[in-house]
Amino acid sequence: MRFVPSVVAFVLVAPKVALAQGPASAISVRIDESIEKAIHAADAKPAPICSDDEFLRRIFLDLLGRTPKVREARDFLEDRTHARRSKLIHDLLSHPEHYRYFGRLWREVLVSEPANRKSSMAESLEAWAREAMRSNMAHDRFVREILACATERRPGADDNSPYAFHMANEFQPELLAAASTRTFLGIRLECAQCHDHPFAKWKQADFWSTAAFFVPAPKEPRSGYAPIAYMDGKRSAEPRFVDGAPLRWTSGKSARVRFAEWMTRSDNRQFARASVNRLWAQVFGRGLVDPIDDFDDGNAASHPQLLDELADAFVKEGFDRKLLLRAMLNSRTYQRSSAATEDVPADPRLFARMSLRPLSAEQLFDSFAQAIGESDRNFAEERARAKEREAFLTRFAGPDRAADARTSVLQALSLMNGSMTARGVSPEKSRMLRSLLGAPFLSLESKIETLYLATLARFPVEREMNRARELVRMHGETQALADLLWVLANTAEFSVNH
Repeated sequence: MRFVPSVVAFVLVAPKVALAQGPASAISVRIDESIEKAIHAADAKPAPICSDDEFLRRIFLDLLGRTPKVREARDFLEDRTHARRSKLIHDLLSHPEHYRYFGRLWREVLVSEPANRKSSMAESLEAWAREAMRSNMAHDRFVREILACATERRPGADDNSPYAFHMANEFQPELLAAASTRTFLGIRLECAQCHDHPFAKWKQADFWSTAAFFVPAPKEPRSGYAPIAYMDGKRSAEPRFVDGAPLRWTSGKSARVRFAEWMTRSDNRQFARASVNRLWAQVFGRGLVDPIDDFDDGNAASHPQLLDELADAFVKEGFDRKLLLRAMLNSRTYQRSSAATEDVPADPRLFARMSLRPLSAEQLFDSFAQAIGESDRNFAEERARAKEREAFLTRFAGPDRAADARTSVLQALSLMNGSMTARGVSPEKSRMLRSLLGAPFLSLESKIETLYLATLARFPVEREMNRARELVRMHGETQALADLLWVLANTAEFSVNH
């Protein structure tokens, strides 16, 4: 029985997984072979393939950041074609909301402090990342443009640019070095900033030699790049790559540009491995190396051969983010149930079943807005509710890793009694309820089905339908439907990506 704590599940017979075509198909097969081999080596069994309604809700949350609309859910659940899952993956990867959602995710990664995310430059970064996602910009170019953009003029108010990454790190060489290596190489180089650790691979000299790449270039460079002083000026370091290679002077290119080029080279396996691992964590809730920014000898990958093979495939396919994402999503590993049974091991490092992931603040807000009919608001309404959204996101801010998120009492109360919830379940103010109550041609069963599809992306089972009918008999249709919408939006099934 799959995870539904507060309501009975609607379980369809799961179809066979139809793989993507071309290179993505071969990668999907390799993912499943590697994961299933490790599961069998642990003398365990993988979870079965999830039902269509589980898959539907999961893929919308992972690619669009929200649950499906009623029509989207109904169209998919009533589709009986064999390749319906692969088709939905293809369609959502080309959906404008996918570009917006992944643009927001990169904004959060590159501008880590919540206060800085509200700046106009952070909005510019998000718009730039959104366009990069839309054009399927190769990931190596994506990172090069982030690291090198500050060597050019500061962008104007109307320019979309990743400049905010440099602003968020205060243009400080040491902060930029730490953020760059942690984000794009998965290396916590800042741990060596103050002193050498006896058991750490990276030393203080490695940190400051990397920071030297971000020292502003001299106005008229002639023969070399500027060094950086540290330890109160007692020592200095010149730019040197963390793999030990020195930086040779090249006229016309700043040290920062040279660093960006070195980092994203096709033969820099650490860049490819860290990039693949970050995308894997976005899809599966945790990385093959976990935490994703801690590639260290003492923190081995759960599936090292698979990580290397995915990195090699990523390089071979031109750092094509969309292709790799399609391969992951079409795999049996991604499409497994999240159900916990005696046969399925609980160790999340095996990826024998899908991890339960509480919704992020934005996923929760956008999914509830969709459920109550407020996802298609006009500009004036969006501006009027901006403060409400900001307060909601601040209250629900949580850990970086989705699988570690928790729901606090304050968050639960906000969902139960917040202003948006009150409006959303009000028969007079809720767009969803007004549309149902004002449609006499719809049967009661159709109205109940609509509320389940809007919130849980599934049809109610017979027991749930009978309970809803009884609720209507006792309290009348208006109050019963309002109560039902409130209950469904406050179930664990609604607030967890499973």
